[in-house]
Amino acid sequence: MSKDFNLAGYLLDDRFPDDQSTLVMVGDDMKSSRHDRADCRKLAMRHGHAIAKHVAPGSIILLDLGNSLEMAFTFLGCIARGLVPSPLSNLLTPTEIRKMANQVNASLVVSDRLDGPDVMSIWHLQEDAQHDPGAFNCQHTKEDDPAFLVFTSGSTGNPKAVLHAQRTIIGRRPMYEDWYGITSSDRVLHAGGLNWTYTLGAGFLDPLATGATGLIDLGERDVERLMAIAEMEAATIFAAVPGVYRKLLKQSSHNINASFHALRHGISAGEALHPDLRKSWQHVTGKELYEALGQSEISTFISTGPGLEVRPGSPGKPQRGRNICVLPMDSHGIEPLPTGQTGYLAISRDDPGLMLGYLHEETDTKSMFRGHWFLGGDVGHFDEDGYFWHEGRGDDLMNALGYRVSPEDVENALLEYPLIEEAAVREVAIRDDLSLIGAFYVGKNVDQKDVQKFLEERLAAYKMPKIFVSMGQLPRTANGKLKRRSLPGHVQEIDD
Repeated sequence: MSKDFNLAGYLLDDRFPDDQSTLVMVGDDMKSSRHDRADCRKLAMRHGHAIAKHVAPGSIILLDLGNSLEMAFTFLGCIARGLVPSPLSNLLTPTEIRKMANQVNASLVVSDRLDGPDVMSIWHLQEDAQHDPGAFNCQHTKEDDPAFLVFTSGSTGNPKAVLHAQRTIIGRRPMYEDWYGITSSDRVLHAGGLNWTYTLGAGFLDPLATGATGLIDLGERDVERLMAIAEMEAATIFAAVPGVYRKLLKQSSHNINASFHALRHGISAGEALHPDLRKSWQHVTGKELYEALGQSEISTFISTGPGLEVRPGSPGKPQRGRNICVLPMDSHGIEPLPTGQTGYLAISRDDPGLMLGYLHEETDTKSMFRGHWFLGGDVGHFDEDGYFWHEGRGDDLMNALGYRVSPEDVENALLEYPLIEEAAVREVAIRDDLSLIGAFYVGKNVDQKDVQKFLEERLAAYKMPKIFVSMGQLPRTANGKLKRRSLPGHVQEIDD
C-alpha cells in the first residue's frame, strides 16, 4: 500500500542537523543570490500558493519560465501543494506550448508568450508570490501520486508526457553514492538550465536531498561564465553533457585548472562519453569524469562513480539497489540474456524512480513493458564483470545491407580521427529501397578520402559510412544534447 509522502515536503523539511546547504543562483551580472533551506522553503511555498489558489488539487501546470529562480521554486511549490508541474524548454514556440497544454489537459500555463483564460503571466506570478507569507503546508499525498510531468524530446515522434510519482526522489538515492559520490560539503555546479530535468534534478533537487550546495547559472551559460562561477564559488562537482566538456577543453589548461581549483570530479550524462574526451579531461585536470546512462522515464540508473573502476567506453554498472538486465530484441522473451549477448536494456517495474506512465497514452505505456520489465529503448550488453556496453538506442539503430549498426560505434571511430572535433551518423535515404550510412562531422582541413582509409582499419565494411558531410555545427538541444534526427535523412536534403 502506498505510504504518505510528498516530494517537496521531503526536500524542504529540516532533516539535516546543522544544515549548511545553500542554493546559489548567479545572475547575468555575475551577482549571486544565496538561499538556505528555510529560504528555499518559503520561496517554494509562496510560488506554490500563488498557483494553487487558481486551480484544483491535482491540476497540471505548464511552466514556461525559462532558466530562472521562478522555475525552480514554482516547480517545487506546485508539488508541495499537490499540483503537477511540467518545466518547458524556452526553445518551444507558443504554438507548441498550446499543443502540449491541450495534450495533457493543463489547467494553467505560466507564460509571457501565450494569451487566454488559462494563462498566468510571470508578472502575475511574481506579484502573488511576493505578497504570500510562505507558510509551510504541504498537500497530503501518497508515494504513488503524481508529482510532475516531463516531455520526451520527441525524436521518434510526437513528444510524450512522462508522468513521475512523488516517490521519484527516493528512486534517485542510488545515484548519490554510485555516480555523484556527493556529500553535504559538496558544491555542485550544473552547466544546464533549470528548465531541463537533468539540471533540475542534479543541480537543484539532489543538492537539497543530500544537504549539499547547488550552484545555478541563470545567465547564458557559456564556458567562460561557467569557469568564472566554478572559480568564484569553489565548485567541487561539475555536471554537464560531453559537448560542454569539449568546449572547456578548448580553453588553456592553466585557465581550466584555475577555474576548477576546488573540483573533486566531474559527472557526465545526456549522451555517450567518448573515451578520448574523458582521457583529455583527466590529462588536463588530473580529475576523474564519471559517466551515467539514464532515460526520461527513470533518470540515471547505470553509472561509474568514486567507488568503481572506470572502463573507458562503458557508462558503468547498475547502481546498487537497481534490478537491471538485457532482454532479447527479436522476441517477446522475459528471461534475461546471458553475458555478452546484445539486447534491450530493461529495468524492474518496481524501481521507485520509474515513471507512472505516459499521460493519456495507455497503449504506449503498455508497449514499454514486457512482463516485469520496463524497456526504454537502449540497446547493449553486459560483460563478465557486470559493466554495461551501450550500443545505441533501438530507434537510432541503422540498417546497413541487412545488418543492424549502432550509430555510437561509427561515431566513436570518427572521433578518433585527429581533425574531427564532433561527429554524428544516421541512415540517409538514397531512394525508396536504399539507405546508406551518412557521417556528419565538424572539423577543419578534413580529407574525406583519408578519413575513409582511417575508418577501414577500425570498422567492419558494412559499418562504413558511404556519405560524408562537413558541417559548421551539429544540431543540438539548448543544453548540448545531440539531435541525430535533425540531421538530413535524405540525400536530396544534403544536395540542397
